[in-house]
Amino acid sequence: MPKVADRNKGTRHVWLLVFAGCLLLTTTFVDTIQYLIFHNTREMWVWIINSIAFLPIDVLLTALLVDRILHSRERDEQRQKLNMVIGAFFSEAGNQLLTRLTPAALNQEDIRHGLNVRPNWREKEFEAATRFALGLSTQIDLSQVDLESLRASLHGKREFLLRLLENPMLLEHESFTDLLWAIFHLSDELELREDLSALPPADLRHLAGDIHRAYTRLVAVWITYVAHLNENYPYLFSVLVRTHPFQDRPSPLVTD
Repeated sequence: MPKVADRNKGTRHVWLLVFAGCLLLTTTFVDTIQYLIFHNTREMWVWIINSIAFLPIDVLLTALLVDRILHSRERDEQRQKLNMVIGAFFSEAGNQLLTRLTPAALNQEDIRHGLNVRPNWREKEFEAATRFALGLSTQIDLSQVDLESLRASLHGKREFLLRLLENPMLLEHESFTDLLWAIFHLSDELELREDLSALPPADLRHLAGDIHRAYTRLVAVWITYVAHLNENYPYLFSVLVRTHPFQDRPSPLVTD
């Protein structure tokens, strides 16, 4: 491996020298042509000195342009990697949570209507769904939530969620980080209660608020992720459209 690395390094140096030589030869050739045509060495030297005078500005502008291009490329790569992390979250835990909690929303029919993503959706529909998700206001009916099953499910996903929080790229996605913290808080609240079948009304209202916080954040991140799949990964979007929980009969089967 070191020999291959040294060989590649030497090849790069050779190409750099060849490139520099070509630039110098081009400059010499252009100056020679200029002299042969105009026979005016004074004008030629004035042009060379002016070019040298503006060289720092040229270097500055080039450096700024290259830096902007590299920064934009790096940001796009980070966004792609982050969406891969979000995709893993929904495959492992998020989709299951949506399926569990959507039936507990009192206005679930409105939610299903606003987020029932279809194959023919375009940018306008996704923008409307995103506005709906970000402004979602609902109440949670705990009688439609199996708290024991929810606690067990979140406990089983805890190690996976902890690994997600350790990912430094989450600093670039505040809403997803808030979602993970909301889910962790809900999990902690459920874990701290020994008997979830005999809770006082005030405590049930408190848990309903925790579930509401996690669910509304989950929905907002989900629709943003779906829009990303529609734009960049149509084959993943196709699976999601057939299986998401906001439709009447989700099914992975492809039908006409």
